[in-house]
Amino acid sequence: MAYSQDDLIREVVAEVYGLASGQSPETEDAARVAARIPAALAEMGRLNIFYIPDGASVPDEAFNSVVTYIAQILAPSFLQPRNPAAQDIAESKLRTLQRIGRGTGQMLRVDGALSSRRRGC
Repeated sequence: MAYSQDDLIREVVAEVYGLASGQSPETEDAARVAARIPAALAEMGRLNIFYIPDGASVPDEAFNSVVTYIAQILAPSFLQPRNPAAQDIAESKLRTLQRIGRGTGQMLRVDGALSSRRRGC
């Protein structure tokens, strides 16, 4: 199950402001975050941190780090201090996830043209 853009918006605002559990973000704050999410995700992809093609579907394994990374980018626009250490940790985790990948789970096969039996060796 992937997280939706609404989940991402709510959690980014909560991270920036420290909202209590169950408390909803203000409409204006949510709109500000929603407007900046596409640019933040594009930046993450361009910097080879983690590629998310659509903010409406954030992979489970990356969600927490994406929230932290975007919250740190947006913190100054909410008059909050940026925490470079938290941003660096989130970026590091996302780069690790990007590098590991999922794979297909299928056995690797050797192309028959490369087999030593076919080349007469």
